[in-house]
Parts: sequence; C-alpha cells; structure tokens
Amino acid sequence: MVKTIYITRHGFRANWLTDQPIPPSPTGIESDPALAEKGVVQAKELGEYLKDIKPPIQRIYASPFYRCIETATPTADHLDLAIYPEGGCGEWFKRERSSHPKPASNAVLKGFFPRVDKNYNSLVVAGDDGEDEAELHERTKRFLNVLIEKLNKEEPEIETILIVSHAAPRIALGRALVGDNSLDIRTGVCSLDTFEVDKEGGLCGEWKLKSSGQVDYLSEGEVMHWGFDVPFDPGSEEDIKARKAAAEASAAAAAEGESDTVSVFIPLNVPPMSRKAGASSKVSSNAPVQISGLTEDRPFVKIGDSAYEGQWTELVGSEMYFNGATGEYVGKSRDRIMLKPMRLHHKQDEVMLEPKKRAHILDQVHAINEERAKQAGETTSGAPVDSVDSVDLEVAAAAVTAASIQDPGTAASLDVTMEDV
Repeated sequence: MVKTIYITRHGFRANWLTDQPIPPSPTGIESDPALAEKGVVQAKELGEYLKDIKPPIQRIYASPFYRCIETATPTADHLDLAIYPEGGCGEWFKRERSSHPKPASNAVLKGFFPRVDKNYNSLVVAGDDGEDEAELHERTKRFLNVLIEKLNKEEPEIETILIVSHAAPRIALGRALVGDNSLDIRTGVCSLDTFEVDKEGGLCGEWKLKSSGQVDYLSEGEVMHWGFDVPFDPGSEEDIKARKAAAEASAAAAAEGESDTVSVFIPLNVPPMSRKAGASSKVSSNAPVQISGLTEDRPFVKIGDSAYEGQWTELVGSEMYFNGATGEYVGKSRDRIMLKPMRLHHKQDEVMLEPKKRAHILDQVHAINEERAKQAGETTSGAPVDSVDSVDLEVAAAAVTAASIQDPGTAASLDVTMEDV
C-alpha cells in the first residue's frame, strides 16, 4: 500500500539563463529544454539526498518532458530504479497559449536516458488544447487516484514513490492529496515535498503534508519559486524579466543601505497553555513585539500584553526565510526561541510578577530601555554583531503593563520577522 509520496520539481532550465544564448532543445520540441549546468548540479544534489531518504523510494514517476527525466536520472541511478514517464504529472499549458507542445515518446526519451521504461503507458494525459487552472487540478487529482488504486491493487509491496514534475502541476498534486485547493506549496527547483497517508489505502483528500519546499541539501537553497499568484507562466520570458528586475532592484537597495542597516530574523515558538492558567487562546499576528537580552540564554519577550521567558534552542533541520514580495530565498537559521509564559498578577493597576521572576524581569525591562537608547543589532543565533548606524527592533515600551496573558492555543507557533526599516 502506498504510504509516502515525495514530489519534486525539475532543476534549473537552460532557457532560464539570461546572460547567454538559449541552447536548442535536445528533442527538437518547443518548450522542452535541457537543464542548465546549475540545474544538473541541483539534480545531483537531490539524488545524493534521496538515495538515503527514509522511507526509501521504490518507484519513480516523472513528467515526460526532457528536463524532468534528466532531473530524475541521478536518483534513479543511485537507487537502480526505472523512470516511468507519466503525463498525469506533465507540464501545464494554458488554453490561451498559442501552442500546446507534446513531449517526446518514451522510445525517444530512452535514447537519451537508459533508465526510461519505454513500454510504460501514461495513466492520464493533458488535453490537446491546453487547460485552465481548474482542469489542471482535476487532471492531477485523477492521476493520483488512478495511480494509488492501481499500485495498491496490483503492487501492494510499493509503499513509497517519487514524482518529478513542474511548478504548477506540483502545487496541484499536493493540493489534491490533502484535499485543499488553497494549500500553499513552495516550488523551488529540486526542492522536496513529503506527503504521508492518513489512513491505509487513502486516496486524494486522505493525505497530510509532512514538509514542503525542503532545500537544505541544495547548495544554493531555494531558487525559482513560482505560485499561481504570479501573473506569468513559470519560467516564461516575462517571468524571467520580472525576476531579473526584482533582483537588480534588491541588489541596488542592499548596496545603498548595507552600511546603515541590518536584518534580524527571530523565530518565536509559543507552546500551548493550560486553561487553568487563565490564558486566552489567541495572539494577534499584529501584536507589537518587545525583546530584551538576545545575547543571553533566556531572553525576555513581550508579545502584545503577554510576557514570556525565552530559551534558545537548536532546530532539527533549518528554518528557511523568503522575500515576501519576490518569493526568493533570503537565508536560513537553525536557532529558535522557545517561549515560556510568565504568570502576571495585578495590584492597583500595576503588574506584579511572581517573586522568583521579579528580579530577573526587572533587569530585562531595564535592558529594553537601554535597547531603545543605543539601538544595537543581534544575529539570529543571539551573538552580537558589529555595531551599525541604524537598527530598529521596534521596542515600543519599557514598562510591563499587561492586563492578561494571551496564547495562540494548542501546538500553534508564531514566526516573527523583525527587520529594520
């Protein structure tokens, strides 16, 4: 029975390079480029990671376009597996597009990639006249249901499969599995999504997303994310021009302000609280954040009217950060501050802390005042960095005057990005 499905996207395409002529397609088919050299490297890095992944991959399905078969090959070589060219996860071409290319035959693909099973017949294929977004979602859902049912019935020993696809179909595949057509999925090239079945034999809508957009094995991190909110086709000429312009603008802004500013990314994790603590179940994502003592093991944190004692912890894996405007990868961190709620008592409109915490918090509140005065920057790991001219940590107040403690509820987390302006 199929229990785990890994989904990835092909590597960086040769026709995405903006500083050199576009090489011809190996198959001679429109919109069927090979990988660029950096895409080949990404595919190899993906294969190195997947060769030891648990649970291990037992079957590989790939879009029949050249770049997807090329991306799947290093993994297939490591695992000694065949590659099944499957139209159900093939490229998305919009109806209004002037042409709707068809991929090369299995026999042609096998001439380039010996791992291809030339006798395999696709379970589902895209329409000849292109698809709208709803039709793409329906195609990928139909493919997954047919595939899972077929494997569970005819090859029940297959429990883990890999699907190599494209940006739009990859999103649609993930949404179909979890049954949520609004699910946000990161689609950087050669990044990885992992899905696990909720119940044995589960079809679409009966799976859960374990991780999305994993890139910690890629030397360049996330590259070329695309989503349905982007007005251009993924990798189109318009898309490349827009990305290039955004990158140039970002570089110019960074060069202009690099000596004056620093960005600090701090993930804060708020654990669930007992109802006995009298806490509410929500924390506003717009609540002001005050932090003092980032260079200490246990910093003081105030979110809205809630006070917390923090503790630096190291993540298993890495936390990734992305530019909200462009979707480009910014950086990653393996550190997080775990927050422990602090009980507050009121007396004559003043906040009274538990005696054992009072001295420590007074020191921290005093430090908040100092932060406002000297404006210093810290790194995500809590270590000090060289002084800069202007860093605003948005420390809005020195005194703790909270009336209640708020909490986001069971197993919720709040990721706060603090960036100087």
